[in-house]
Amino acid sequence: MKNKALLLCMALVSLCLVGCSTQDSVAVKESTGTTSEGFNEIHDSKTGMYLRWKFTTDNVTFEVAGETTGWVAVGFDPSSKMNNSNIIIGYVHSGVVTVSDDFGSSVETHAVDTSSSGQNNLSAVTGNETAGWTTIRFTIPKDSGDAKDKALASGQTHVVMLAKSSADDLTTAHTSTNSGRTSFSLKL
Repeated sequence: MKNKALLLCMALVSLCLVGCSTQDSVAVKESTGTTSEGFNEIHDSKTGMYLRWKFTTDNVTFEVAGETTGWVAVGFDPSSKMNNSNIIIGYVHSGVVTVSDDFGSSVETHAVDTSSSGQNNLSAVTGNETAGWTTIRFTIPKDSGDAKDKALASGQTHVVMLAKSSADDLTTAHTSTNSGRTSFSLKL
């Protein structure tokens, strides 16, 4: 009888640990191909979003695309949900591209890096909104030295978050009715 109770208790603890995971997927994803511009590419079936990346000596250029006329975002290496992650979020409105270098300030919120002794490390920012798709492209240092950023290395596995919203601002949360979000491990 004690053995059955112990097994039941262990099963309940295991279920709780599985259910408390902050990542949607355990398997490590890898690039599904390369684009004509030499970017590695992955398509996330949960959100329908694309993430493309290309390393140079000191930097990495990312392109994030989602079927939305609002914002798209990518985040790297959170400690729990959004907390302590490096988040880049942006949108295009009337041809004007707005992109922000943020950090996960809690499990559900983010703030601009410069609001808390961080730096804006974005360069080469571009974007477009075409046929219901928003795409942003930006370059960041592989290791900026900024406490609000995460160092990224080619060939290493990082937890990646993708999200989108129908809103053209940097503050509207992603919800089940206006967006999608996912989190997975990706070998860059």
